[in-house]
Amino acid sequence: MDQQHGKESDGEITWTVQTRGIRKLPRRIKYTIADFSHSLWWSTLAIIPSSLLALGVFLGGEGVAFYEMYCAIMLIVLFQSSERFIETTVSVGEGEMTVSYPMGDPTMYGNNHETIIEFDDLEGVRFFSFGDDTLVRLDQKRSFAEGSAFLIPQESKSRFCKLLHQQGVSIQERTRSESADWIRKRTVVTTLLLFVIPIAGFVIWPIRVLLPYLLVVLVNLSLAALQGE
Repeated sequence: MDQQHGKESDGEITWTVQTRGIRKLPRRIKYTIADFSHSLWWSTLAIIPSSLLALGVFLGGEGVAFYEMYCAIMLIVLFQSSERFIETTVSVGEGEMTVSYPMGDPTMYGNNHETIIEFDDLEGVRFFSFGDDTLVRLDQKRSFAEGSAFLIPQESKSRFCKLLHQQGVSIQERTRSESADWIRKRTVVTTLLLFVIPIAGFVIWPIRVLLPYLLVVLVNLSLAALQGE
């Protein structure tokens, strides 16, 4: 993690983590991929794009357009959702936690998002270790809930776990090697279907069906560059 700081008081803990800059964009996208639930990742980032790709290969140019358009839409989702990790502040108190993220500047998603999460709404909390980073993913009873994943400094982790235990929230933690294997599989499949194949398609498919995808990539990379370090 690039920048982090936290503070503790009786029954409350707060920390802020920043992962800024276009050079950290791949890491932010990796955290976003990790935030997808098992069923959501399989359906939106694996099964649907691979099915559309097979349809495109069978039908030719027009069929490929559906695949490329879907990939462009999912890229927007990944790029914009990853802005949550540029700067995240988490405040944990009695019975609830508040997750705040201002997003990037400029951004297409809107600034200053804040989500209050009741401990009663949690089914559990998972910890994933990626190198020096620890990602927390909240399993919430509501589907598609905001603020479901964030980074936590190592010095705040034990206190956070203690507060979770006090509230009766179950905790699961994967080892560093388990986390690495798990996210590597997700990242390889996602990168192949949403990045590598669509870009490689410029060699064999009509350029007109690939232009929306290329435009999405250029716009989002430009936004990430303008957001600065």
